[in-house]
Amino acid sequence: MKRVILIISSVIAAVAMTGCQTEKEDPQGGKAKTHKLVVNASAGTDTKTLIEAVPGTGSYQVKWNAGDFIKLAEFAPDIEEYYFNSVYEYYSQELTESDINGNSAAFTFELEDRPGAAAYTYVAAYGEGIWPYYEPWENGDSQEYQDWATMFEYTGDYMEPHMLFQVNFNSYQSPLADTFDPYADLMVSKAKVTTEQLTGEAAFSFARLGAIVKITVEGLQEFAGQEIFEAGFMTGPSYKPAASAIYDPVLEKYAYKENNDMEDMGPEPCLQIHPQGVTISEEGTADLWLKMPAGELTDNFHLELMLEEGKISRSVDLNALGKTIKFEDGKLTTFSVGNFVLAIVGGVYGLEYEVNETRDGFTATWPEVELAKGYDCYITDSALNETKLDPVNNGDGTWTATIAGGLAPDNYTLFIKAIPEDGYGLEFDDYEAYYIPVGVPTVWHFAHDAFKDCRSVDGSDGEYIIDFSPGKVRFKNLQPVYDSSWQALKAYGEFFMYSTEPFEEIHSIELWSKDDSYKYIKLYASATPGAESQLIEGEIIEVSHIDAGSGSYKYKHDHKLLRYTFPTDVKYQYYTLKGNTTEIIMTSQYSYVYYFE
Repeated sequence: MKRVILIISSVIAAVAMTGCQTEKEDPQGGKAKTHKLVVNASAGTDTKTLIEAVPGTGSYQVKWNAGDFIKLAEFAPDIEEYYFNSVYEYYSQELTESDINGNSAAFTFELEDRPGAAAYTYVAAYGEGIWPYYEPWENGDSQEYQDWATMFEYTGDYMEPHMLFQVNFNSYQSPLADTFDPYADLMVSKAKVTTEQLTGEAAFSFARLGAIVKITVEGLQEFAGQEIFEAGFMTGPSYKPAASAIYDPVLEKYAYKENNDMEDMGPEPCLQIHPQGVTISEEGTADLWLKMPAGELTDNFHLELMLEEGKISRSVDLNALGKTIKFEDGKLTTFSVGNFVLAIVGGVYGLEYEVNETRDGFTATWPEVELAKGYDCYITDSALNETKLDPVNNGDGTWTATIAGGLAPDNYTLFIKAIPEDGYGLEFDDYEAYYIPVGVPTVWHFAHDAFKDCRSVDGSDGEYIIDFSPGKVRFKNLQPVYDSSWQALKAYGEFFMYSTEPFEEIHSIELWSKDDSYKYIKLYASATPGAESQLIEGEIIEVSHIDAGSGSYKYKHDHKLLRYTFPTDVKYQYYTLKGNTTEIIMTSQYSYVYYFE
């Protein structure tokens, strides 16, 4: 037996001693007195934790099983002790066969004596995915109360603060061949309020949170005798098969909670199933037992099975069938899935694109995806406006989507996914995304660390060359200066830097200069490398103060960002940067070259 002390607004548990004792030590060094409590748990035919067929009836019953144990939460908010909070959680002894009587079972607890409260609230629960906690609110205007009321859609009179339960529906389950995974089950009792601590015996009636589901797979005769090692159950946005929730024992309902400070309460996208001893029958069928939240599945689902011979899958479009699957709390839902196939359609990879000469459109081409009958694709601009594209089969194993022109200069994103042949692949929004700049220059960063990778030029007088990619740059008398907190590029006397390989077209260059050191720098555009054809004047577009470095590298100056914009009447493909200064010309604030690919 264990007792857990719960901290305010959390589910932090400290597991205490196990076994049946009459005294326990408290943190003050004294002995905490305890007493026994027997909880008689029953809930008709929907108790816990093993489901089995009732011979000759075609129905199932769920009952307690040896080894089960439950938790008991005791809430007494006006007891002031050495504890941080007044929510206690106790663990019962494990059930033995003698404790089970039909659909009822007797669980034995050892409770610590805590007299003095005006009222005690008790809630029993089964499942490791349920944790009690207490988040008090002062009045109906408290933010905590408003959040609670919003979550449960409660509009009645003000309700006093009370114990709540965090509930996690398991996204990883290991069902047996003929029953669901008992460790995934979640049950909670009605609240019992008393003026004194419970002693002796008490009866609790349980209700199940979530539904038990049996999925029968059919049409697998060619795989008869093979074991199902893994399975995955994924759904569309109408329903999530695994989730986190908050349960209120006063309202006797649970609701999903968003934006929880403690953790993301958003639902898991799928169930990961690892069946135990599930083998496909000679008739080509097998059962998968699941435990899932209540809800309705209205759009689509996808089921994958991993067998000895690989993965098989089936996607079902419920919208097209005009069907809905309901999962009800405490009830058994059954349905079948057939017509399995041996492959799933993959993603769209290897896409290449080319922007047209007028830079207002593009053509994207990609290899066709096996078992795809077409593609769904669209682009979005930086404002997230969508434009639909109609892909064309080129007849050579590739597909193409084209926008001939009319696009404003912007950075676009192309979203594309394969549409599977009937019976194949996923039916969800699993788009691949590709970035396509149209009519805007590409940015090339002068990353100062790249100067570490430079190599000397044979036969030169101390010159170096570095491959920045997309172009090589040659330089002399430029030295990178590094410190733990900053980096810079410094010139000693005359220096030069020029591109040795052509860009298609250079748009502009931006450089950070220490104070006014830019006045000693000249930048030229040319049609040949190293030439000084067109002097470009710089424009200060930003000033920032730098206070960085340490020791001998301590540095505090204003830095000016200059933009050197190249003329558009001539197609320049090279630049030359030169000057005569002992100042820093580039800093850890990146410098850039803008060019068109």
